[in-house]
Amino acid sequence: MRDLPAARGRAAGAHGGRPRRDGSPAAPSAKLVVDHCHEGGGNRGLLCVDCNWGLGNFADDVAGLRAAVRYLQRHADD
Repeated sequence: MRDLPAARGRAAGAHGGRPRRDGSPAAPSAKLVVDHCHEGGGNRGLLCVDCNWGLGNFADDVAGLRAAVRYLQRHADD
């Protein structure tokens, strides 16, 4: 997990200081980190720590994330 001041400052300006994971802002007190691509190393933007760890736990695998969403949707009424 990266928390680079310069990248953080650029990303905060681009995102109004808030992460855009699901389109809604995080609490103003949320700790934000700079998310990065594990393959290319480029910075993608700001996320809260929990969301950044979640993506990391899925190893940035879009198919795995989609499968997790389908699982949650199937069990939404449980």
